[in-house]
Amino acid sequence: MSAPTPETTSAHAQGKTSGQDEEFEEVIEIHWPMEIPRQASFAVYSSQPLVISAPSSMQIHALTPIHIQSDSKLTISPAGPATPGFARGWSKLPTELKLEILRNNLLYPSPLWPANINTVIRRELFPYLRMTPDIAEMAKSVFYQENKFVMQFTNSLHFPNSILAKPPMGIRPQLRHITFQTRLCEFDWQILRAMCGEDRAGFTGLVHLKVRYLSGEDAAILELAKDDLVRRPMSFDECYLLRRGEPVNLPFDGVVTFDRSGFVGRRNPEEDEAQWELTRRVEGFVTRDITFTK
Repeated sequence: MSAPTPETTSAHAQGKTSGQDEEFEEVIEIHWPMEIPRQASFAVYSSQPLVISAPSSMQIHALTPIHIQSDSKLTISPAGPATPGFARGWSKLPTELKLEILRNNLLYPSPLWPANINTVIRRELFPYLRMTPDIAEMAKSVFYQENKFVMQFTNSLHFPNSILAKPPMGIRPQLRHITFQTRLCEFDWQILRAMCGEDRAGFTGLVHLKVRYLSGEDAAILELAKDDLVRRPMSFDECYLLRRGEPVNLPFDGVVTFDRSGFVGRRNPEEDEAQWELTRRVEGFVTRDITFTK
């Protein structure tokens, strides 16, 4: 791992003898990941190696307190398993306090997107999974059940190389809040239909689903698709129905929202207005055909 530049971060080990205790007004013992604000300056100690990210990472291990000073925000985490002493102390905490500690470090104010989810899991969640079984289980529950996630099974037309997010079957039961970003191709309709089934496509604990429909680009796709069919000419409505299949009634709370950002103007007011009309039309279809039981 590469270390931060000396100008960004300094970490100095200092001896802790009886005559030097006064050098540290306060020594913070690191048991779990914590953030250090920029411009902060204080001493930290851990009985195991520490990983410091700023934003590059380095691992250090010292038997004496380490003075931390940085011009940017740091994340500092234990690199090894929890010690027996820490495990005993953690077990004595009330559940409410344990959850508050974990929520403070693992919850995000906005949904986690496909492009950053793996980084967030590796940086934020994994350190807790190396601690005690109790902490690992609680951390997974807080992270997956209380955060919001974006999933996307098919590419956007305008971003064909975008990172897709297909939640593994093992974590699907833990997810509670999902935004499904989709242009509602035939495969995406199949996913929604599977979520109506008995096993809910694995999302058995889902509480709220936001279907974020890329209506601006999808209307253009439907308009082109109806002219490309070899079998016979089809109307815009028939092309939509052929792809959709049966309407879906999803067995949880939810909402459908529309993203028109993919709309591409044709520099012709009449053609643009016709395209807007198709966009509004397909949005009406989707509002009618995707419903929720709660």
